[in-house]
Amino acid sequence: MNRNFKLYIFGRFISNLGDTIQVIGFPLLLLDMTQSATILGLATIFIMFFELIIRPFLGVIADNYNRKRIMVGMDFISGILCLTMAYLIANNIINVWMIFIYLVIQSIVSTLFDTSTYAILPEIVENKYLEKANSYLLIVSNISSLAGPPIGALLYSVYGIKILLLINGITFLLSGISELYIEYNYNIENNKKLLEISFYNEIKDGIKYLKRKKELKHLLNMIVYYSAWMIPIFAVFIPIIIKRDGGFSATYVGLAETAMTIGSLTGASLITFVMTNNKKPLYFKLSNIIMNMAVLFLGIIIFWNYPNKIIKFSAISIMLFLFNISFIISNVIINSKFQTSIDNEIRGRIGSLKIVIMQIATIIGIYIGGKIIDKISSGYYLIFLGLTGILVTTLYIIPYSRENI
Repeated sequence: MNRNFKLYIFGRFISNLGDTIQVIGFPLLLLDMTQSATILGLATIFIMFFELIIRPFLGVIADNYNRKRIMVGMDFISGILCLTMAYLIANNIINVWMIFIYLVIQSIVSTLFDTSTYAILPEIVENKYLEKANSYLLIVSNISSLAGPPIGALLYSVYGIKILLLINGITFLLSGISELYIEYNYNIENNKKLLEISFYNEIKDGIKYLKRKKELKHLLNMIVYYSAWMIPIFAVFIPIIIKRDGGFSATYVGLAETAMTIGSLTGASLITFVMTNNKKPLYFKLSNIIMNMAVLFLGIIIFWNYPNKIIKFSAISIMLFLFNISFIISNVIINSKFQTSIDNEIRGRIGSLKIVIMQIATIIGIYIGGKIIDKISSGYYLIFLGLTGILVTTLYIIPYSRENI
């Protein structure tokens, strides 16, 4: 990997680590201040939907301005915001509305940062290395997710949220400094003043572009399929699968999540250190087959009335491990292909539209899956998903991959 990517990933790593250390703090602070789960839930839902609405507009900005400057600027703004909040909290100048305002501003800043980093990556990494670059990002994200929350919870219990904000503010500033040294050629002719941008027309152009490009539509179909039917099961319903239908205690839910995290790291590592470009089609086909077989067998194991719970849970963990390995491999290959299939000048808004579509598909999948799992055992639902997935893989995904992956 080149120097630009090393600076890019260093910035992402320390910024992600600061975020994951801080992420546990605000829910705990809101709960301490209000003693209300309702307010906590409303804040979470509001931020999620707010990000969904603003993302396409921020994608337009990422296509009309210097993406490196946006990244650096958003990191510095985030750092200043965190340090300001740390000062206010340390001096007891804080209330619930100030926290809401902070979360809204931080949401805008972080979403614009994410959009710009997504769009700039193919400009600083050669196409043949893009899967490896995205895999490195996944490894960084998983390491941060593993290390950050326990560190954050410990520091919050001892020092309160101000120390979490202080750490996060410093990591943002360090990230911005590292990104300053990225060598990036920007076409100044594309620069527009904010008031000159027709957001409606540019978002509409992005939608037309997405509809027009056949390859992007194929890739988006697969992304929507994964988002609606696979992500909800393993991001939301694991406690139901393990505890309610599997018959295990809450401790085993945590162990199941650990097996999945290890699977994610293994999948990303296989792409980074083992997979070569000529083996990519094979990895893609096998990952889709294994992913759906793992879902199918997980559903069967849920019904397995074996007296030794350790053996049964080990079988469940193996299926979760295999699912996450194969899901990560398939997902990285598809998303990398999606990135390189978009023209550079429109990559920000198309990337934003893709994320919005993914999030909507995931919400629909969670709603439908929740309704079904409320009425029947998750084992039946997993078996249905596994069989359907094998059919989709055989009839759509594998034929597509022969010519395009």
